[in-house]
Formats: sequence, C-alpha cells, structure tokens
Amino acid sequence: MRRGRWLAVIVAVALAACGETPRAPGVGAPLPPVSVVRLEGGSGTLQEYAGRALILNFWATWCPPCRAEMPSLQRLADAFPEGDLAVIGVSVDDDLNLVREFVLQHRIRFPVATQSPASPAVGQLGVTAFPTTILVTRERRIAAIITGERDWSSEDTMARIESLLQVKRRATAPRDGRG
Repeated sequence: MRRGRWLAVIVAVALAACGETPRAPGVGAPLPPVSVVRLEGGSGTLQEYAGRALILNFWATWCPPCRAEMPSLQRLADAFPEGDLAVIGVSVDDDLNLVREFVLQHRIRFPVATQSPASPAVGQLGVTAFPTTILVTRERRIAAIITGERDWSSEDTMARIESLLQVKRRATAPRDGRG
C-alpha cells in the first residue's frame, strides 16, 4: 500500500513538471534573442541596433489602444537621436499588407516588423496583451515592461525613458520630422 502511494506521488510530480512553461524574463533580465520579419521582406534581429537602447512595442492593427498610441510613439522616436534610441514596432498581425497600409496611412517612420502572436519570441517575452512595450538598455537588459496604451510623448514619460535607459533627447526636434 505504501509503495502505491509513493508511486502516485512520483507520477503526480512528474506530470506537474511536464506542464511547466518557462517564465518570461522580468525587469533586469537580459533580453532573449529576438528575430523578426521585416515589412520590406526578409528577417532580421535586434543585433542591428547594437549600442542603442530599444523600445519594443508589440501591437496589432485590430487593437484600438495600439492604434491610438502610434502617433505618440512616432513623436517619441523623433525626440531622441537615432544613434542612441531605437523605437521598433513589432506587429502581431497575420496580414503584412494590412500592416504596410497602416504604417503608410499613419506616417510611421520608425522601423516596423512583424511576428506571429504564437511566435517563440512573443511567448519568450511574456507578451500576452496588446500593446505591450519593453524598454531595453544598451546592455540588452530589460528596464521596464509596460502593458496598455500610453502617451509616449508626454514630458513625464520621456523623462522616465531618459532615466531608465540613460539616453538624452535632442536639443531641438528635427525639422523634417525624421529621427
């Protein structure tokens, strides 16, 4: 009888361990490798942005809060020198043409790439709601994970980004609106 109980306990523990999913990295953790599909075609990685702090915004065209915050993300991208901070939109839409139309229609100039909501990177980063924005230091450490719509161009938000990511805004906004 005792052997049967122990066997039941061992089987229960083994089954529980099988269903365990890895935890998403938290604040202070290194950013796992992320690959994306570029809107213009081909795949890329975040290595292209080495030496720059990153703001990764996971969004979708069907998400009203995502759509609402896009203009303020563009103003944020324009406020910082390209060599210091890269704002990157990562759409989880399945239809690349829909994403391209949205980017053109809303005059989004920061880089936009796509990933499937089921992609390993989305799961690895713990993105379960949209928009989710991940602030990453130059050293590729996660400085903040923010879920929900924000006004990214507000003074308070920009000051927080400067502090967390150790980046400085431009002295003046560029005349042509490009970063």
